[in-house]
Amino acid sequence: PQTHTFSATGPIDLAPTANQWELLVELADNPEQCIDIQLAKSESGSFFTRLVIDGSGDVTFDRQRSNGRGDDEGPLLITGNYEPAAHGPLSSIHLFFDGSVADVFINESAAFSVRTYPHTAVDTGVRVTSCAAATGGQLAFWPLRSTGE
Repeated sequence: PQTHTFSATGPIDLAPTANQWELLVELADNPEQCIDIQLAKSESGSFFTRLVIDGSGDVTFDRQRSNGRGDDEGPLLITGNYEPAAHGPLSSIHLFFDGSVADVFINESAAFSVRTYPHTAVDTGVRVTSCAAATGGQLAFWPLRSTGE
């Protein structure tokens, strides 16, 4: 895997060559954590799908900057809560992406899946950013192969 240490000093940009990958973000022990993940990001940065999770349990999945396909498949902005009281303080985000579906596991306990709509097949960029000054940790990134490879 590719591994990186991150902090509030700047984003980590990953450039997978395919839209199938696994990302594990392990956060430092801090209740003020907040992480912002852009997936299916275009080279220009104009198009992407955003996942934001913070230490209070707020989860936002934002498809407003995707290309717009799938507008009839539900809201472009989805918000929820992962219940830190039930699942523990935010410590890890494990994300699997296959080009159109993101499977997200928070603390390997709370889970959800959402559809995404990359602008083009080559929109494979991933950006991980701390959205709080206190956020930091490690990330590991693996490209995945389709079953036919």
